[in-house]
Amino acid sequence: MSRPLHFLGVAALLAAGSAQAGAVPAVGPPGPGPTPLFRRHVTAVFSRLGCNAGTCHGAVKGQNGFRLSLFGADPGLDHQRLLREFGGRRLDLAHPDNSLLLLKATGRVAHQGGQRLAAGGPDYEVLRRWIAAGAALDPDER
Repeated sequence: MSRPLHFLGVAALLAAGSAQAGAVPAVGPPGPGPTPLFRRHVTAVFSRLGCNAGTCHGAVKGQNGFRLSLFGADPGLDHQRLLREFGGRRLDLAHPDNSLLLLKATGRVAHQGGQRLAAGGPDYEVLRRWIAAGAALDPDER
């Protein structure tokens, strides 16, 4: 039985893209396969990396002007903060690899939390593919 995309985890999402038409590219437009979902895949990456934990951007006041809801409790608000706060400077939809979110997480721009991702790695690709696809907020599944 095939499960709907929104039930797939990050690893399954990447595997689905790879199985459809080769490996997911590390650079360039989003590769073949399903587009990552914000609520399901992007927030999972933030949680796995500790970005939305209480010691990082999930703290009451966030860190260095960026705040996420604690453990992804409010994905809609997190999405709004990523796209709308500070003139939308965190994401570059035209050039995803130049997004401040990815530049800081990979250590290419100073980040008090240090390097959290390797450029081209699975979590990086989930974020990059989501940004390249327009950084949409998927509907609430409730």
